[in-house]
Amino acid sequence: MIISLANDGSLRLQSGEAVLLADPTNNRQKADVILRTVTDPAAVAMTDGEVTLPGEYEVRGIEVRGWQLPDSTSKQLHTAYLVYWEDLRFLFLGQLLNSPEKALGDLGGEIDLVFFGAPRGHFPPDPAAKLLRQLEAAAILPVGYAATAELARALGRTAESVEKFVFKKKDLVAKQGRVILLTGERN
Repeated sequence: MIISLANDGSLRLQSGEAVLLADPTNNRQKADVILRTVTDPAAVAMTDGEVTLPGEYEVRGIEVRGWQLPDSTSKQLHTAYLVYWEDLRFLFLGQLLNSPEKALGDLGGEIDLVFFGAPRGHFPPDPAAKLLRQLEAAAILPVGYAATAELARALGRTAESVEKFVFKKKDLVAKQGRVILLTGERN
């Protein structure tokens, strides 16, 4: 599995020929699956392979379960996604304004990687660290999070800066909480 940043700052996950994009501005990379964590509920138009609403989906062998987060308003629907792909479990929280702790409930097993971010001034490092410790993920990938260094310190970790995060399931140690910062060239 290879995780990197796309040109528009979105996440790009690739395994073999299969590609998943999270929050891209477009689909120029021809992803098999697109996840949108923030959408306008009035303007949602489903396209092939694009997941924009809470619910359960299977797209090209990738299972997705989405649910609404409390940050949602009448103009913006915030959705978290739990993705099952090649024996890995990914949790996409998107850009958080507040802790979604109560909205997450029981995720039904170990999380391999959790992706999240927060605009500047929202969701400070200490409450974020508390939530992430509860999730007990093998790795944490902050994307668009303004205080990554402070978050890593609050978790008692050091952020590992990499251009691309390349790994196999056996490389991930459950509950380790590695903090991975994607910094490199964008595809």
